[in-house]
Amino acid sequence: RYGNMTYNIPVPQSGKYTVELHFAEINFQTSGSRVFNVNVESGQFILQNIDLYKDYGGNSAAAVIKASNVQVNDGLLTIALTNVVNNAKISGIAVF
Repeated sequence: RYGNMTYNIPVPQSGKYTVELHFAEINFQTSGSRVFNVNVESGQFILQNIDLYKDYGGNSAAAVIKASNVQVNDGLLTIALTNVVNNAKISGIAVF
């Protein structure tokens, strides 16, 4: 998916979770073409100005980024992606 988006993922109980964020840049072939931010559970884990092409290997860049010990108290794990340049993009999410 791409664009500004927020996921509210139901979790079975309050507690600490590990979140894997899966990214792949398959559209752009230059640094600075797509830049975005990620905020997990109200700032417990933040990525700013992610440039998949520049930060993770150029053409067909891919990355799995882990956020550990994310405390969820309300039954929903919230992940927000916001555009900086072009559209934010995520390829997959895993919660453990």
